[in-house]
Amino acid sequence: MREAERLRIVALVHHPLALETGLNEELRALLRQSERAALTATRHVIVTSTMTAAELTENFSVPPHKITVAVPGTARPSERRKVDNDILQILSVGSLTRRKGHDILIAALAMVLDLPWQTTIIGNPRLDCAIADALAEQIKELKLSDRVTLAGESDDLASAYEKADIFALASRYEGYGMVFAEALSYGLPIIACKAGAVPDVVPSDAGILVPVDDVDATASALRSLLSDPQARVRRSEAATRAGKLLPGWADTSQIISQTLKALA
Repeated sequence: MREAERLRIVALVHHPLALETGLNEELRALLRQSERAALTATRHVIVTSTMTAAELTENFSVPPHKITVAVPGTARPSERRKVDNDILQILSVGSLTRRKGHDILIAALAMVLDLPWQTTIIGNPRLDCAIADALAEQIKELKLSDRVTLAGESDDLASAYEKADIFALASRYEGYGMVFAEALSYGLPIIACKAGAVPDVVPSDAGILVPVDDVDATASALRSLLSDPQARVRRSEAATRAGKLLPGWADTSQIISQTLKALA
């Protein structure tokens, strides 16, 4: 703070820590106070979504003129390989933490066991081992072990997206939601929650957005896409159109570069 006037400090904010899922109110208040103080010391703040920009202005005392939105870039696949799965493949990508809502998705999947599907959940299990263990136990208790795979981390997400028919992730909050943008670029119909910046990323014609922590609504969305091929096709086509409009990393880099040059 003592050096704030001398230095040109620029912050990059993707997700304020005070908005993390599962915090008690004391810790949430402490983080909000700390982050507000840190952001006050900056010359400028770069954020990854318009939603985060609004959040910082409303709850962290950052004036709009100090904020630049630089949406993360999305690497476009050269051309999506046509898949013809005998059993529909549902893909979920996200670290095994409480915020990602894998427990809600798993519970919802248990409600559509009468339909044919397989689900692969890709994500780092080491960030919260207790949550990872709880998810594995939930799958076992719901007798989903032959239908749901916790695949751990992967260096080949492109192949996973290519092989999928549906993308589903029940995040309780997202500062942007890069995996949703990636799913759009691969033309996947999406099931997600009306949480954080997700509605800004996923168009209503490309995905079904449900309330946070609503197992019944998530199951209903799954049933809708699993049982209606035409609905999948319509949303897939909409996802493909939206994916083509997403910025690339060169676009994001240019926005950040121009912002930093203006401050120099």
